[in-house]
Amino acid sequence: MEIAIFGPLGERKLRVKAYIYLSISHYYLENIEKSEKHLKDAENLMGNEEFTSLEIAKSALSEFQELVNYFKRIRIQKEGTEELALIKALEMKIKSDTQNTALYFELFELYRKYNNLRAGKKILNKLIKKNPSEVKGYYLLGITYYKERKYKDAEKNFVKIFEVTENIRIDKNLLGEAGAYLLLSTYLQGDRKRALMLFAGLMNYLPEEKISSSSLNKKDKVILQEIIETYKRKSETDISK
Repeated sequence: MEIAIFGPLGERKLRVKAYIYLSISHYYLENIEKSEKHLKDAENLMGNEEFTSLEIAKSALSEFQELVNYFKRIRIQKEGTEELALIKALEMKIKSDTQNTALYFELFELYRKYNNLRAGKKILNKLIKKNPSEVKGYYLLGITYYKERKYKDAEKNFVKIFEVTENIRIDKNLLGEAGAYLLLSTYLQGDRKRALMLFAGLMNYLPEEKISSSSLNKKDKVILQEIIETYKRKSETDISK
């Protein structure tokens, strides 16, 4: 009956209004699943348009908005419950398998997804304590500090990468990224002289073509290019003396 009256061939805004009334009706009939389904149908049909652009009774629009808020709260509560369950499950797995680095990274990504950076840094520090040569742990910790503009802490972690990789083989791309962030962390602390000295030792990891294809954002690439150009000018001046 619903499809026959308000079927897919009808005028779009008329169908939206139909879904609004169906959502409200099913809610009062305590058919919550159908109420939410029709609410989503209305939202999908409207796209980015405001519901206030519809020619519909204010009372119906007000009730519908209350339903939108109601189902939104339900979704947030559900996501929060699922998040907590996932976190607890991973914490238990880590306790029983402390050397499984993949579990630490999985938990870190979960914390990052829900913007809990404090807990994310804590789990990375636990990983590094258990596995001192785990380069990715230092890298992710350095990136996290860098994005928080805690450049001194970021620098310490990027330096550590080059210390622990002296005796182990590692992906050159990761070393290049770590070198770039190490330079930026030093430079953004205001120590430009030391940044230039660091670049002298890191230039093999930072060819210009790698910088342009790296995951650095546009602003960081510009700063890095400035460091390189300054180093080149300084080198040319020193040679000409």
